[in-house]
Amino acid sequence: MNLYDHISEKFIWLIGASACGSVIGVLTNEKYNTTTKRVIYIFGGFCSAFFLAGPVAKYFNLTGPGEIAAVGFAVSIFWQ
Repeated sequence: MNLYDHISEKFIWLIGASACGSVIGVLTNEKYNTTTKRVIYIFGGFCSAFFLAGPVAKYFNLTGPGEIAAVGFAVSIFWQ
């Protein structure tokens, strides 16, 4: 048994999408000009994606890992 067998494909997609979305969001917004503000924004993007992607995807009947990841990506960019 592999250490990563219990991690689902949807979770892996969501991690990648929320990371990309958070980084893009913080780099395109000029008001986050200090390291602390950037770290907080990225952390907030991750949290928003993890807590909002599931309910939003469920509302729109999106079930595939790529679809849920797309919702997580959008949420992590536009969470503020």
